Amino acid sequence: MIKNSEVCKSCLNCKVKSPLFSLLSDNELNMLNKDRFEVQYKPGELVFKEGASASHVLSITSGIAKILKTSQTKKLIIRFSRLYELLGAPAIFGTGRYIYTVVALTDIKVCYVDIEPLRSILRTNANFNYRFLEGLLQETNLMYQRMESLLLRQSAGKLAETLLFAAGMHCSDPYFITLSRGDLAAVANMNRDNLQKLLKEFENDGIILVENGGIRLMNQTGLERMAMVG
Repeated sequence: MIKNSEVCKSCLNCKVKSPLFSLLSDNELNMLNKDRFEVQYKPGELVFKEGASASHVLSITSGIAKILKTSQTKKLIIRFSRLYELLGAPAIFGTGRYIYTVVALTDIKVCYVDIEPLRSILRTNANFNYRFLEGLLQETNLMYQRMESLLLRQSAGKLAETLLFAAGMHCSDPYFITLSRGDLAAVANMNRDNLQKLLKEFENDGIILVENGGIRLMNQTGLERMAMVG
């Protein structure tokens, strides 16, 4: 974990701030900038833990993080972060604690924004408040869709959806997946033995090719069909 505030000295002239912040006045941006700071994380490092007291919301300005629900024996990757989204935002209106865990998947840069000035701005800037709540609703809908998929789909359908989901993370090669087997299992909510068995079946059917360093999609249409059928 590396702290670094040299990339962006002020929210007023920041080139990597969330588009949501374009709705703020210079005075409001200065309010957020007062106690703002940046942190860089390496893959596997914990960003924040479910249940921890939430003093900040976080905007990921580069890289990808895993958003998880965890227990003593299992972890479930709900989804992966989107660039510039505000992670931990539900804590502003709830119990004041983070409702999920965030772990760096790649090298990431994170901007920490203090909750208190953000909460004050939400009370007075109606346009910002509307867009902020719209983002929370989209996040909630994504979680409902994930839960529905995990509860109603068979293992093959869940894995097909997981592979399509994971492949979409890599803009440079949308047919190649570099997620570890452990992360794939955590996204699909299955144990690693079942995952390995299904991956072998998919490879035998010509749907994927297991290569050094990852998995290549060979039949995206077939995967989409399996994901839809479930």
